Amino acid sequence: MAATNDPRRFRVRAMLAGVFLVAVLGSGAVYGVRLSRSVATLRFGLAAPAGPWVFVAGDSRAGDVRGWLVDRGDGRRLALGRLLDRRDQETLYQVISFSRDGRHAAWFSRRSAPFGKPYYRLDSANLTARVPAAVASVFDTPTVPSFAVSPSGTTVASVLEDQVTVIDLPDGQPRFMLPLPPFARRRKHLLFYLDDTHVRLIPGQKFEPRPQILELDLNSRTIAAVGAVESDYPGLFLRSSHDGSRMLALERQRTKNSIRDGRTGQLLALLPPVGKLGNAYFLADSGVATMSGSAEFNVSGVATRIAGPRALLALFGADGAERLRLALPEGGVVEGQPTAETLLLALRAPAQGSSQHEHWVVQHVDMRTGRVLRSLRGLAPLSTMSFWYLPTLRPPRLGDRDYPCFDAEGNLVSVDIFTGVTTLVFTPGHLR
Repeated sequence: MAATNDPRRFRVRAMLAGVFLVAVLGSGAVYGVRLSRSVATLRFGLAAPAGPWVFVAGDSRAGDVRGWLVDRGDGRRLALGRLLDRRDQETLYQVISFSRDGRHAAWFSRRSAPFGKPYYRLDSANLTARVPAAVASVFDTPTVPSFAVSPSGTTVASVLEDQVTVIDLPDGQPRFMLPLPPFARRRKHLLFYLDDTHVRLIPGQKFEPRPQILELDLNSRTIAAVGAVESDYPGLFLRSSHDGSRMLALERQRTKNSIRDGRTGQLLALLPPVGKLGNAYFLADSGVATMSGSAEFNVSGVATRIAGPRALLALFGADGAERLRLALPEGGVVEGQPTAETLLLALRAPAQGSSQHEHWVVQHVDMRTGRVLRSLRGLAPLSTMSFWYLPTLRPPRLGDRDYPCFDAEGNLVSVDIFTGVTTLVFTPGHLR
Protein backbone atom coordinates (compact mmCIF):
# COMPACT_ATOMS: atom_id res chain seq x y z
CA MET A 1 0.00 0.00 0.00
CA ALA A 2 1.34 3.45 -0.92
CA ALA A 3 2.60 5.56 1.91
CA THR A 4 0.24 8.39 2.93
CA ASN A 5 3.06 10.60 4.20
CA ASP A 6 5.07 10.75 0.97
CA PRO A 7 7.13 14.04 1.16
CA ARG A 8 6.54 14.67 -2.55
CA ARG A 9 2.78 14.98 -1.96
CA PHE A 10 3.34 17.67 0.67
CA ARG A 11 5.70 19.61 -1.62
CA VAL A 12 3.11 19.56 -4.45
CA ARG A 13 0.38 20.75 -2.07
CA ALA A 14 2.61 23.50 -0.77
CA MET A 15 3.39 24.66 -4.29
CA LEU A 16 -0.30 24.68 -5.24
CA ALA A 17 -1.17 26.57 -2.07
CA GLY A 18 1.55 29.11 -2.80
CA VAL A 19 0.32 29.66 -6.35
CA PHE A 20 -3.24 30.12 -5.05
CA LEU A 21 -2.08 32.56 -2.36
CA VAL A 22 -0.08 34.63 -4.87
CA ALA A 23 -3.09 34.76 -7.20
CA VAL A 24 -5.39 35.89 -4.39
CA LEU A 25 -2.96 38.51 -3.11
CA GLY A 26 -2.25 39.73 -6.62
CA SER A 27 -5.91 40.15 -7.48
CA GLY A 28 -6.42 41.87 -4.14
CA ALA A 29 -3.55 44.24 -4.86
CA VAL A 30 -4.95 45.06 -8.30
CA TYR A 31 -8.38 45.64 -6.78
CA GLY A 32 -6.81 47.80 -4.06
CA VAL A 33 -5.00 49.94 -6.63
CA ARG A 34 -8.20 50.37 -8.64
CA LEU A 35 -10.15 51.17 -5.49
CA SER A 36 -7.56 53.73 -4.36
CA ARG A 37 -7.79 55.44 -7.75
CA SER A 38 -11.57 55.51 -7.81
CA VAL A 39 -13.43 58.68 -6.92
CA ALA A 40 -16.25 58.75 -4.41
CA THR A 41 -17.88 61.90 -5.79
CA LEU A 42 -17.23 64.63 -8.30
CA ARG A 43 -16.93 68.00 -6.61
CA PHE A 44 -15.42 70.37 -9.17
CA GLY A 45 -15.91 71.01 -12.85
CA LEU A 46 -15.15 73.49 -15.60
CA ALA A 47 -16.88 73.64 -18.98
CA ALA A 48 -14.84 74.61 -22.04
CA PRO A 49 -15.62 78.11 -23.38
CA ALA A 50 -17.15 76.47 -26.45
CA GLY A 51 -17.99 72.93 -27.52
CA PRO A 52 -19.07 69.88 -25.50
CA TRP A 53 -16.01 69.20 -23.34
CA VAL A 54 -16.07 69.46 -19.54
CA PHE A 55 -13.27 69.04 -17.03
CA VAL A 56 -14.32 67.28 -13.82
CA ALA A 57 -12.32 66.32 -10.73
CA GLY A 58 -12.84 64.59 -7.43
CA ASP A 59 -11.03 63.21 -4.40
CA SER A 60 -9.77 59.65 -4.78
CA ARG A 61 -9.66 57.15 -1.94
CA ALA A 62 -5.86 57.38 -2.09
CA GLY A 63 -6.04 60.97 -0.87
CA ASP A 64 -5.25 62.81 -4.10
CA VAL A 65 -7.31 64.71 -6.68
CA ARG A 66 -7.90 63.05 -10.05
CA GLY A 67 -9.39 64.61 -13.14
CA TRP A 68 -11.02 63.73 -16.46
CA LEU A 69 -12.11 65.42 -19.63
CA VAL A 70 -15.61 64.33 -20.64
CA ASP A 71 -17.48 65.01 -23.87
CA ARG A 72 -21.06 65.57 -22.71
CA GLY A 73 -22.28 64.99 -26.25
CA ASP A 74 -21.06 61.48 -27.04
CA GLY A 75 -19.58 60.39 -23.69
CA ARG A 76 -15.95 60.25 -24.77
CA ARG A 77 -13.57 60.71 -21.86
CA LEU A 78 -9.90 61.19 -21.24
CA ALA A 79 -8.37 60.33 -17.86
CA LEU A 80 -5.88 62.97 -16.73
CA GLY A 81 -4.63 60.97 -13.76
CA ARG A 82 -3.34 62.44 -10.53
CA LEU A 83 -3.46 66.23 -10.61
CA LEU A 84 -2.98 67.44 -7.06
CA ASP A 85 -2.80 66.54 -3.42
CA ARG A 86 -6.09 67.00 -1.64
CA ARG A 87 -4.47 69.82 0.32
CA ASP A 88 -3.99 71.93 -2.83
CA GLN A 89 -7.69 72.65 -3.26
CA GLU A 90 -7.48 76.18 -4.66
CA THR A 91 -5.02 75.10 -7.37
CA LEU A 92 -7.87 73.19 -9.05
CA TYR A 93 -8.97 76.43 -10.68
CA GLN A 94 -5.63 76.95 -12.41
CA VAL A 95 -4.57 73.38 -13.20
CA ILE A 96 -6.22 73.29 -16.67
CA SER A 97 -6.75 75.68 -19.56
CA PHE A 98 -8.92 75.37 -22.67
CA SER A 99 -8.39 77.17 -25.94
CA ARG A 100 -11.09 79.74 -26.69
CA ASP A 101 -12.86 77.44 -29.16
CA GLY A 102 -12.73 74.44 -26.80
CA ARG A 103 -10.76 72.32 -29.28
CA HIS A 104 -7.55 72.10 -27.25
CA ALA A 105 -6.71 71.65 -23.58
CA ALA A 106 -3.51 71.78 -21.55
CA TRP A 107 -3.03 70.90 -17.89
CA PHE A 108 -0.43 70.23 -15.23
CA SER A 109 -0.37 66.85 -13.48
CA ARG A 110 1.49 65.97 -10.32
CA ARG A 111 4.43 63.59 -10.70
CA SER A 112 6.54 61.92 -8.05
CA ALA A 113 10.31 61.76 -8.09
CA PRO A 114 12.04 58.67 -6.57
CA PHE A 115 14.38 60.84 -4.49
CA GLY A 116 13.12 64.38 -4.36
CA LYS A 117 10.12 66.66 -4.18
CA PRO A 118 7.05 66.13 -6.38
CA TYR A 119 6.82 68.24 -9.53
CA TYR A 120 4.22 69.14 -12.15
CA ARG A 121 4.42 68.23 -15.83
CA LEU A 122 2.60 69.96 -18.67
CA ASP A 123 0.33 67.68 -20.73
CA SER A 124 -2.02 68.54 -23.59
CA ALA A 125 -4.66 67.04 -25.87
CA ASN A 126 -6.25 67.79 -29.22
CA LEU A 127 -9.95 67.37 -28.42
CA THR A 128 -10.95 67.24 -32.09
CA ALA A 129 -9.34 63.79 -32.47
CA ARG A 130 -11.71 60.83 -32.73
CA VAL A 131 -9.98 59.33 -29.70
CA PRO A 132 -8.27 62.19 -27.82
CA ALA A 133 -5.04 61.22 -26.10
CA ALA A 134 -2.93 62.97 -23.50
CA VAL A 135 0.48 63.99 -24.83
CA ALA A 136 3.14 64.44 -22.15
CA SER A 137 5.66 67.22 -22.67
CA VAL A 138 9.15 67.75 -21.29
CA PHE A 139 8.18 70.95 -19.44
CA ASP A 140 8.22 70.58 -15.64
CA THR A 141 7.68 73.10 -12.84
CA PRO A 142 7.94 72.87 -9.04
CA THR A 143 4.43 74.36 -8.66
CA VAL A 144 1.43 74.94 -10.91
CA PRO A 145 1.93 78.33 -12.60
CA SER A 146 -0.60 80.75 -14.02
CA PHE A 147 -0.90 79.71 -17.67
CA ALA A 148 -3.08 79.76 -20.79
CA VAL A 149 -3.26 77.78 -24.03
CA SER A 150 -3.37 79.56 -27.39
CA PRO A 151 -6.46 79.51 -29.68
CA SER A 152 -4.69 77.16 -32.09
CA GLY A 153 -3.42 74.91 -29.31
CA THR A 154 0.19 75.28 -30.47
CA THR A 155 1.63 77.25 -27.54
CA VAL A 156 1.21 77.79 -23.82
CA ALA A 157 2.19 80.98 -22.00
CA SER A 158 2.95 80.75 -18.29
CA VAL A 159 4.10 83.02 -15.47
CA LEU A 160 6.23 81.65 -12.66
CA GLU A 161 8.75 83.35 -10.38
CA ASP A 162 8.64 86.72 -12.18
CA GLN A 163 9.29 85.12 -15.56
CA VAL A 164 7.06 84.62 -18.60
CA THR A 165 7.71 81.42 -20.56
CA VAL A 166 6.21 80.55 -23.94
CA ILE A 167 6.14 76.80 -24.56
CA ASP A 168 5.58 74.94 -27.82
CA LEU A 169 3.00 72.16 -27.83
CA PRO A 170 2.84 69.25 -27.76
CA ASP A 171 6.54 68.63 -27.02
CA GLY A 172 6.82 71.25 -24.26
CA GLN A 173 10.05 72.84 -25.48
CA PRO A 174 10.35 76.44 -24.26
CA ARG A 175 10.30 78.85 -27.22
CA PHE A 176 11.56 81.82 -25.20
CA MET A 177 11.55 83.31 -21.70
CA LEU A 178 11.22 86.92 -20.60
CA PRO A 179 11.51 88.54 -17.17
CA LEU A 180 8.55 90.59 -15.99
CA PRO A 181 9.15 94.34 -15.77
CA PRO A 182 10.46 95.35 -12.34
CA PHE A 183 7.17 97.04 -11.34
CA ALA A 184 5.23 93.83 -12.05
CA ARG A 185 7.37 91.41 -10.08
CA ARG A 186 6.46 89.56 -6.90
CA ARG A 187 2.80 89.66 -7.86
CA LYS A 188 0.31 87.10 -9.09
CA HIS A 189 -0.89 87.60 -12.67
CA LEU A 190 -3.80 86.15 -14.62
CA LEU A 191 -3.12 85.71 -18.32
CA PHE A 192 -5.04 84.81 -21.47
CA TYR A 193 -4.50 84.83 -25.22
CA LEU A 194 -6.10 87.58 -27.32
CA ASP A 195 -5.00 85.70 -30.44
CA ASP A 196 -2.17 83.33 -31.32
CA THR A 197 0.47 86.06 -31.04
CA HIS A 198 -0.70 88.30 -28.17
CA VAL A 199 -1.15 87.50 -24.49
CA ARG A 200 -2.78 89.84 -21.94
CA LEU A 201 -1.58 89.82 -18.34
CA ILE A 202 -3.65 91.45 -15.61
CA PRO A 203 -2.78 91.52 -11.91
CA GLY A 204 -4.70 89.53 -9.36
CA GLN A 205 -5.80 91.22 -6.16
CA LYS A 206 -3.87 94.47 -5.73
CA PHE A 207 -3.16 96.66 -2.74
CA GLU A 208 -1.70 99.60 -4.64
CA PRO A 209 -3.44 102.53 -6.31
CA ARG A 210 -2.30 102.08 -9.95
CA PRO A 211 -1.72 98.48 -11.15
CA GLN A 212 -0.40 98.00 -14.69
CA ILE A 213 -1.90 95.94 -17.53
CA LEU A 214 0.69 94.06 -19.62
CA GLU A 215 0.75 92.52 -23.08
CA LEU A 216 3.17 89.95 -24.47
CA ASP A 217 3.93 89.97 -28.21
CA LEU A 218 5.06 86.51 -29.34
CA ASN A 219 6.39 87.79 -32.68
CA SER A 220 8.66 90.50 -31.30
CA ARG A 221 9.21 88.62 -28.03
CA THR A 222 8.57 91.72 -25.96
CA ILE A 223 6.41 92.51 -22.97
CA ALA A 224 5.15 96.01 -22.20
CA ALA A 225 2.62 97.93 -20.16
CA VAL A 226 -0.40 98.97 -22.25
CA GLY A 227 -2.66 100.40 -19.55
CA ALA A 228 -3.27 101.02 -15.90
CA VAL A 229 -6.22 101.23 -13.54
CA GLU A 230 -6.53 104.32 -11.36
CA SER A 231 -8.20 102.66 -8.40
CA ASP A 232 -9.85 103.79 -5.20
CA TYR A 233 -7.22 102.49 -2.79
CA PRO A 234 -7.04 100.17 -0.87
CA GLY A 235 -7.75 96.88 -2.56
CA LEU A 236 -8.64 96.09 -6.15
CA PHE A 237 -9.89 93.07 -8.10
CA LEU A 238 -9.81 93.09 -11.92
CA ARG A 239 -11.89 90.60 -13.90
CA SER A 240 -11.70 90.57 -17.71
CA SER A 241 -14.36 89.69 -20.25
CA HIS A 242 -13.65 86.55 -22.27
CA ASP A 243 -12.33 88.51 -25.27
CA GLY A 244 -10.38 91.11 -23.27
CA SER A 245 -12.42 94.05 -24.55
CA ARG A 246 -13.86 95.02 -21.17
CA MET A 247 -12.97 94.64 -17.55
CA LEU A 248 -14.72 94.82 -14.20
CA ALA A 249 -12.92 96.68 -11.44
CA LEU A 250 -13.98 95.90 -7.87
CA GLU A 251 -12.80 98.53 -5.40
CA ARG A 252 -13.33 99.52 -1.80
CA GLN A 253 -13.86 95.97 -0.58
CA ARG A 254 -16.09 95.22 -3.60
CA THR A 255 -18.57 98.00 -2.81
CA LYS A 256 -17.43 100.36 -5.60
CA ASN A 257 -17.56 98.67 -9.01
CA SER A 258 -16.93 99.91 -12.53
CA ILE A 259 -16.69 98.85 -16.16
CA ARG A 260 -13.35 99.65 -17.79
CA ASP A 261 -11.59 99.24 -21.10
CA GLY A 262 -9.93 95.84 -21.02
CA ARG A 263 -6.64 97.06 -22.50
CA THR A 264 -6.11 100.60 -21.23
CA GLY A 265 -8.01 100.37 -17.94
CA GLN A 266 -9.86 103.58 -18.76
CA LEU A 267 -13.09 104.12 -16.83
CA LEU A 268 -16.15 103.55 -19.03
CA ALA A 269 -18.98 103.40 -16.50
CA LEU A 270 -19.36 103.53 -12.73
CA LEU A 271 -22.03 101.09 -11.55
CA PRO A 272 -24.66 102.18 -9.02
CA PRO A 273 -23.99 100.72 -5.55
CA VAL A 274 -25.57 97.32 -4.94
CA GLY A 275 -23.79 96.21 -1.78
CA LYS A 276 -20.77 93.95 -1.55
CA LEU A 277 -20.37 92.24 -4.92
CA GLY A 278 -19.85 88.48 -4.80
CA ASN A 279 -20.21 87.40 -8.42
CA ALA A 280 -20.63 88.95 -11.87
CA TYR A 281 -21.03 88.08 -15.53
CA PHE A 282 -20.52 90.02 -18.79
CA LEU A 283 -23.62 89.81 -20.99
CA ALA A 284 -23.63 89.42 -24.77
CA ASP A 285 -24.36 93.15 -25.27
CA SER A 286 -21.43 94.12 -22.99
CA GLY A 287 -23.77 94.78 -20.09
CA VAL A 288 -23.14 93.26 -16.67
CA ALA A 289 -25.10 91.02 -14.31
CA THR A 290 -23.98 91.19 -10.68
CA MET A 291 -24.85 89.17 -7.57
CA SER A 292 -24.31 90.86 -4.22
CA GLY A 293 -25.12 90.05 -0.64
CA SER A 294 -24.95 86.39 -1.61
CA ALA A 295 -23.29 83.48 0.13
CA GLU A 296 -19.55 83.36 0.62
CA PHE A 297 -18.24 79.98 -0.57
CA ASN A 298 -15.04 78.13 0.11
CA VAL A 299 -13.26 76.26 -2.67
CA SER A 300 -15.29 73.08 -2.09
CA GLY A 301 -18.53 74.96 -2.69
CA VAL A 302 -19.64 75.00 0.94
CA ALA A 303 -21.41 78.16 2.05
CA THR A 304 -19.78 79.90 5.00
CA ARG A 305 -22.19 82.82 5.21
CA ILE A 306 -25.73 83.24 3.88
CA ALA A 307 -27.29 86.67 3.61
CA GLY A 308 -30.78 85.19 3.18
CA PRO A 309 -33.48 87.25 1.48
CA ARG A 310 -31.23 90.26 1.00
CA ALA A 311 -29.27 88.64 -1.84
CA LEU A 312 -29.54 90.92 -4.86
CA LEU A 313 -29.33 90.39 -8.62
CA ALA A 314 -28.69 93.61 -10.55
CA LEU A 315 -28.46 94.08 -14.34
CA PHE A 316 -26.63 96.99 -15.96
CA GLY A 317 -26.21 98.16 -19.54
CA ALA A 318 -22.84 98.73 -21.20
CA ASP A 319 -23.13 102.37 -20.14
CA GLY A 320 -23.64 101.40 -16.48
CA ALA A 321 -27.35 102.27 -16.46
CA GLU A 322 -29.36 99.99 -14.19
CA ARG A 323 -31.89 97.79 -15.98
CA LEU A 324 -33.22 95.55 -13.23
CA ARG A 325 -32.80 94.99 -9.51
CA LEU A 326 -34.21 91.74 -8.17
CA ALA A 327 -34.21 90.61 -4.53
CA LEU A 328 -33.47 86.91 -4.10
CA PRO A 329 -34.24 84.64 -1.15
CA GLU A 330 -31.00 82.73 -1.72
CA GLY A 331 -27.45 83.63 -2.67
CA GLY A 332 -25.49 82.02 -5.47
CA VAL A 333 -23.75 82.61 -8.79
CA VAL A 334 -24.59 83.87 -12.28
CA GLU A 335 -24.05 80.85 -14.52
CA GLY A 336 -24.71 82.03 -18.06
CA GLN A 337 -26.93 83.63 -20.68
CA PRO A 338 -28.95 81.07 -22.69
CA THR A 339 -30.70 83.75 -24.79
CA ALA A 340 -30.45 87.49 -25.34
CA GLU A 341 -33.33 88.05 -22.89
CA THR A 342 -32.69 85.40 -20.23
CA LEU A 343 -30.14 84.59 -17.55
CA LEU A 344 -29.16 81.39 -15.80
CA LEU A 345 -28.69 81.46 -12.02
CA ALA A 346 -27.57 78.82 -9.52
CA LEU A 347 -28.87 79.66 -6.04
CA ARG A 348 -28.24 77.96 -2.75
CA ALA A 349 -30.67 77.74 0.16
CA PRO A 350 -29.54 78.36 3.75
CA ALA A 351 -30.12 74.70 4.68
CA GLN A 352 -27.03 72.53 4.67
CA GLY A 353 -27.21 68.89 3.55
CA SER A 354 -24.94 65.88 3.73
CA SER A 355 -23.77 66.48 0.17
CA GLN A 356 -22.12 69.66 -1.10
CA HIS A 357 -24.35 69.41 -4.20
CA GLU A 358 -27.62 69.40 -2.26
CA HIS A 359 -29.88 72.36 -1.62
CA TRP A 360 -29.12 74.07 -4.91
CA VAL A 361 -31.68 75.34 -7.36
CA VAL A 362 -31.02 76.37 -10.99
CA GLN A 363 -33.28 79.13 -12.30
CA HIS A 364 -33.89 80.38 -15.83
CA VAL A 365 -34.85 84.06 -15.41
CA ASP A 366 -36.31 86.64 -17.80
CA MET A 367 -33.94 89.63 -17.60
CA ARG A 368 -36.65 92.09 -18.69
CA THR A 369 -39.12 91.32 -15.91
CA GLY A 370 -37.28 89.14 -13.37
CA ARG A 371 -39.84 86.38 -13.84
CA VAL A 372 -38.57 82.85 -13.21
CA LEU A 373 -39.23 80.80 -16.35
CA ARG A 374 -38.03 77.49 -14.96
CA SER A 375 -36.74 76.33 -11.60
CA LEU A 376 -34.86 73.04 -11.16
CA ARG A 377 -33.97 71.82 -7.67
CA GLY A 378 -31.18 69.43 -6.75
CA LEU A 379 -28.77 70.65 -9.44
CA ALA A 380 -25.49 72.30 -8.44
CA PRO A 381 -23.03 74.40 -10.48
CA LEU A 382 -19.75 72.82 -11.54
CA SER A 383 -17.88 75.45 -9.52
CA THR A 384 -18.79 78.38 -7.31
CA MET A 385 -15.52 80.33 -7.33
CA SER A 386 -14.75 80.60 -11.06
CA PHE A 387 -15.35 84.34 -10.97
CA TRP A 388 -12.43 84.76 -8.58
CA TYR A 389 -9.92 82.29 -10.01
CA LEU A 390 -10.29 82.02 -13.79
CA PRO A 391 -8.30 84.45 -16.00
CA THR A 392 -11.46 85.67 -17.75
CA LEU A 393 -15.19 85.52 -17.20
CA ARG A 394 -16.97 82.83 -19.19
CA PRO A 395 -18.41 83.91 -22.56
CA PRO A 396 -22.17 84.01 -23.23
CA ARG A 397 -23.34 80.97 -25.19
CA LEU A 398 -26.56 82.20 -26.76
CA GLY A 399 -28.75 79.37 -27.99
CA ASP A 400 -26.82 76.69 -26.08
CA ARG A 401 -29.64 74.86 -24.35
CA ASP A 402 -27.49 72.23 -22.59
CA TYR A 403 -26.24 73.22 -19.15
CA PRO A 404 -23.60 70.94 -17.54
CA CYS A 405 -23.89 70.61 -13.75
CA PHE A 406 -23.89 68.12 -10.86
CA ASP A 407 -26.98 66.42 -9.50
CA ALA A 408 -27.57 65.82 -5.78
CA GLU A 409 -25.61 62.53 -5.91
CA GLY A 410 -22.55 64.18 -7.43
CA ASN A 411 -23.06 62.84 -10.96
CA LEU A 412 -22.23 64.93 -14.01
CA VAL A 413 -25.47 65.67 -15.85
CA SER A 414 -26.56 67.85 -18.74
CA VAL A 415 -29.83 69.78 -18.45
CA ASP A 416 -31.90 71.15 -21.30
CA ILE A 417 -32.62 74.53 -19.75
CA PHE A 418 -35.67 75.09 -21.97
CA THR A 419 -37.43 71.79 -21.23
CA GLY A 420 -35.89 70.77 -17.89
CA VAL A 421 -34.92 67.33 -19.23
CA THR A 422 -31.85 66.01 -17.40
CA THR A 423 -29.44 63.56 -19.05
CA LEU A 424 -26.86 61.58 -17.08
CA VAL A 425 -23.40 62.11 -18.58
CA PHE A 426 -21.14 60.38 -16.07
CA THR A 427 -21.15 58.93 -12.59
CA PRO A 428 -18.04 58.78 -10.36
CA GLY A 429 -18.10 54.99 -10.73
CA HIS A 430 -17.34 55.31 -14.43
CA LEU A 431 -14.34 57.56 -13.90
CA ARG A 432 -11.69 55.02 -12.96
